[in-house]
Parts: sequence; structure tokens; C-alpha cells
Amino acid sequence: MDHLINSKFLTSRQFGFIKDRNVSDAVYEVVIRLQKSLDRGSTAAALLIDVKKAFDFVSITLLKRLLFNAGIRGVPLEWI
Repeated sequence: MDHLINSKFLTSRQFGFIKDRNVSDAVYEVVIRLQKSLDRGSTAAALLIDVKKAFDFVSITLLKRLLFNAGIRGVPLEWI
């Protein structure tokens, strides 16, 4: 995780799998962004998708290649 954060592979908008960040923080950020947009008189919308089954469709080969390109190698990569 330290490598992924330090290499900026994960963005500041990443909430899952990050210490001291959770779904409540993500919801709060969405609400604040929508509120600011509405306060400016802009149109605001949010699309929320439940992706809990998404990893059932992930290509492990592609995932390992992406992680390798992000600098994850050796034993941590093999754990995947």
C-alpha cells in the first residue's frame, strides 16, 4: 500500500482499502460536491453503481500486468 500511495498509483479520491477512509467519507465527498455545484447554480448529478461483483470478471493476467507496471513485483505480485 505504501508503494501504491507514494507512487501516486492511487488517487486522493480512493476510499476503499485506504487506512482511515471509508464509504461514509466517499458519500460525504459526493454530497459536498453536489451541494457546491447546486450552490453555483450548475446542474448536478451522481451515478452510483454497486460493483461488489466486479472482481468476478477481472482478468487476473491483465491485473497482474497492471500491477507489475505499477512497480509491484516479486512475492506481493505472486500473491495475486
